[in-house]
Amino acid sequence: MNGNIYVSFKPLRKAEALVVVNERVVYVGCSEKAKRITSILGGETVDLEGKTVLPGFIDSHTHLDEVGLYLNSLDLRGVRSIRELKERLREHATKTKTYWISGHGWDQELFEKRRWPTRFDLDEVVGDRPDTYKSVPTCSSTKH
Repeated sequence: MNGNIYVSFKPLRKAEALVVVNERVVYVGCSEKAKRITSILGGETVDLEGKTVLPGFIDSHTHLDEVGLYLNSLDLRGVRSIRELKERLREHATKTKTYWISGHGWDQELFEKRRWPTRFDLDEVVGDRPDTYKSVPTCSSTKH
């Protein structure tokens, strides 16, 4: 009791008290009802002295390196044609100087011709960038 107990943030909802039984929240609401439940169960009342209580946070287990790669790749969600894919690729290629361009999110079933993009489609736009069928240049040896 006597805490800043947040129930939700959208919409913002706060409560006066909460009751915990066997490490589980069984009630969140007004102080009077929380007191009655605690009394019936033979529990103890804790004065939170104005401290804040927030809903539990769950670790979504994000791999930050993959998130970084995803955020730097070409987002093709909602693309409806190979032509539109090429337009987005052309625009993305002007903004990034990475050797490889990675794209994600297209659904070829939404394309007008319902076919997968080919390396020839991509080469029309970024023929100077490698694909899996071309060899990757090797570094020249240097003296250390």
